Amino acid sequence: MFVLDWHDSGLFLVSMSIVLMSCMDAWFTLHLLALGSEEINWAMHVLIESDTGTFLGVKYTATGVGVIVLAALARFRLGGLLPVRRVLESLAAVYACLIIYEVYLLVEVAGTRLI
Repeated sequence: MFVLDWHDSGLFLVSMSIVLMSCMDAWFTLHLLALGSEEINWAMHVLIESDTGTFLGVKYTATGVGVIVLAALARFRLGGLLPVRRVLESLAAVYACLIIYEVYLLVEVAGTRLI
């Protein structure tokens, strides 16, 4: 028996924005590292040091699987209190703040032109 759950387009938008911002974060991170920055996330630092392809593969896979699982569980409540959809929305907001910070680092600190 298969169960199909139909979700609204807003959940798709939030999910895809997280995936897109994860890709942007990876590109900005690699660009900042090339300009002399340091990765502060220990796990990502180890992956980048071993191989850039491994870093990208693990980052994209972890983000994709995480988003799929959270989107599938969007109608459930975390701990019986917090809707899982709110977790996805919060992650999107945090990613947006991270992207803004990375753009700031690229433009103001590193003096990079993005366009």
